Amino acid sequence: RTTDFTSDVNILSSQTLYNIQNAEAWKDDLGRYHAVAYLERSTTAEIYRGKIDERTARVNHLLANAANQGDVLKRYATLRAAYRHAIEADGLLRQLKVIHPRSVPGSTPSYSMNKLRDELITTAKQIKVKVDVDGDDEKRMTATLQEFITGYGFIVGQPSVLEMIGKVDVTDTGEREQGLVFVRYELTLRIRAANGDVLVTVRDKGREAHKTLDQARTRSFRTLENAIKTGGAQLLDAHFDALID
Repeated sequence: RTTDFTSDVNILSSQTLYNIQNAEAWKDDLGRYHAVAYLERSTTAEIYRGKIDERTARVNHLLANAANQGDVLKRYATLRAAYRHAIEADGLLRQLKVIHPRSVPGSTPSYSMNKLRDELITTAKQIKVKVDVDGDDEKRMTATLQEFITGYGFIVGQPSVLEMIGKVDVTDTGEREQGLVFVRYELTLRIRAANGDVLVTVRDKGREAHKTLDQARTRSFRTLENAIKTGGAQLLDAHFDALID
């Protein structure tokens, strides 16, 4: 008999499955390609149990380190890494429930995902951040940075654990070409600890153009916002990863 798995494939296409074996592939008379893939339940379950156990061990190790960590930034970074591994273990466990349900009880982690998430949120709220951007008369970059830090669960306030000190400059170049107005933009942003140590530096500069000066300025600020959300996030993530023992 023939079964159409199109809907299932679309739903599961974002998942990674381990120990997949390819049995056969062929082309039908209409030019469509078909493939058969399979996995052996018991041996695949063993692979999954090993991967879950590995991530569970990492989570327990990181939780023990976090409990003994006095520095709030290091504690946050440690819990953040633990939660990331816990998410991975949970995804593997969900797949194992389908592949080999009998293996699930012996592979279920001892820690509580909800408790770990709550501890991470509580720690993040202890990290207050000062935001100060020179040249941001309309407070647009300030609002972007505040949104950026709240994405990590941090709070804008004092006394600060982190400081985001920036300078933004958008100026009219005086150039006019084909009905377009050109502006030059430049941003320097430093994320530093309360003691003044610089943890992350983000720099971006360039030109933007539009039909009016206000539209060109708006486009330049949009470009700078993207630089913060992408480049800034990557650098800050890397810094937190580097704090983990």
